[in-house]
Amino acid sequence: MGRDKLLLEKDGRSVLAGPASALQATCGECWIAGRSWQRLKRVQDLVQDGGPLAGLAAGLQVARQARLLLVPGDHPDLSPLLLAGLQDVAEAMDPDRGAVLVFDQQTEPLLSAWPTSLAPRVVAAVHAGKRSVLDMISQLDFQAWSPQEAGLDFATIRPSLRDLDTPQDWFEWTSAKAHPENL
Repeated sequence: MGRDKLLLEKDGRSVLAGPASALQATCGECWIAGRSWQRLKRVQDLVQDGGPLAGLAAGLQVARQARLLLVPGDHPDLSPLLLAGLQDVAEAMDPDRGAVLVFDQQTEPLLSAWPTSLAPRVVAAVHAGKRSVLDMISQLDFQAWSPQEAGLDFATIRPSLRDLDTPQDWFEWTSAKAHPENL
C-alpha cells in the first residue's frame, strides 16, 4: 500500500486498534511483534524480515502463559467473541496441541492458538529459513476449529475475517469513493 497499513485510520482509529482491542478484551497479556505501538508491549522479531513466523517465535519465547493467541494486525474488525471461542477450544485441548481457525473451508493461520511448549520447534524453523505460519501448522498437531462449532453465526464472524492487504480492500472497508491508486 506504500505505507504502514496498520497505522492507517478510519474515524480516528488505526487498523491495528481493532485487533489490539479484541486481544485486550480476551487475554491478560498482549504483545506486538516487530514494531512499536502505544498500547502493546513490543517483542523484537526473532530474525529481521522473517515474516509472521519470526514474530510468532519471538512471542512464544516471551509468553508467560501456556498458550499464545496469534492474531493478524490487519483485521480491523476482529471480534473478541471469535478470539474467546478460539481460546476456549485451545484450553480444552491437550496442552501441547494447537488450534487454528477454519472458516468456509479456508484455514486462517494467523488466527491460531499456540502452546508455548512449541517455541523450540518454531525457533528452529525460523533459523532454518522458514517464514510461513501455515507451513508450520501443517507440520504440527493442530486441531482445526470452526466458529460455527461454538455457536457463532456467520454474520457475527464474517467481519472479523476482513483483512486489508490492498488499497482496494482499504477503500471497500472505509467505503471511500476515491480511487485506490491515491492511497
